[in-house]
Amino acid sequence: MRNKVMLIDDHPAMLMALKSMLLNQVPFEVVAQAQSGEECLSVLKNVQPDIVILDLDMPKTDGFDVIRKIGISYPNIRILILSSLDEQVYGGRVRSLGAHGFVNKTASANIILAACVAVSQGYTFF
Repeated sequence: MRNKVMLIDDHPAMLMALKSMLLNQVPFEVVAQAQSGEECLSVLKNVQPDIVILDLDMPKTDGFDVIRKIGISYPNIRILILSSLDEQVYGGRVRSLGAHGFVNKTASANIILAACVAVSQGYTFF
């Protein structure tokens, strides 16, 4: 069974890179993407992914608020943070809000994929 994934990042190049990376990975299917927290929450009304890969640093509705709102409205969605922000500083906060993993954008593709697999299988990745 393929895990349905939604990508959220305010940088189009990052969305393209993530989608390309996941394209040939058997357990994953990108079903939606958004460039803001507001767009993410709007799209979630129509698409129910298994996993959301979310940037934290976005204009208007930031990733922290999105994590909280997803947790309230869609508690079965797994959340993986992919951010340039420091995990040492923000990891505890996102975990307490309900995220299931955190990977820095400087991580290798193998680490990002390992995080996706772990989160999709019900584990955490911090």
